Amino acid sequence: NAYLVEEASSFCAHYFKSHVSTRHRKVPRNSDHCGVGANDHPGMLSIFKHVGRSFGRKKFRRLDDKEYHAARTYILLNCDEVKPYLTIYEDTLREAQPYIQDSEIDNKLETEFASLFEKYASNNRFTNTPGTPSTPGAADVSIGSTRGSCTSGRAIISVGW
Repeated sequence: NAYLVEEASSFCAHYFKSHVSTRHRKVPRNSDHCGVGANDHPGMLSIFKHVGRSFGRKKFRRLDDKEYHAARTYILLNCDEVKPYLTIYEDTLREAQPYIQDSEIDNKLETEFASLFEKYASNNRFTNTPGTPSTPGAADVSIGSTRGSCTSGRAIISVGW
């Protein structure tokens, strides 16, 4: 009797969808499948479309101003949708200072671009006028972090979590 149940279970397992784990067809341990596809959110920036999943309990904490600036700058400098604006900003710098060196442009990208990009979104011009109010700090920005994540079939463990 148990043999028939085992055979029936094995036979039926072949008709389940591919993401269903069975004894005969196990989903890889570090599978990226998380039920959300990159195309499920069409307005999402490309930098946030990497498929993966986190694991472990989520901890929340507030970012200090330095961390907030670093995160915002990293996102803007590595987002495909922002690349045309990076070119506009670099062209604006080269027009204002024809002999500016690439290292100076890189420094300005790291230190000024994020706040100037926010202002650019308001008035369509890159200007750094003295007395212009700066962007809000990280006082109200909190993040959630987990023990690790799985992406591209690899588990990434947070050290010092």
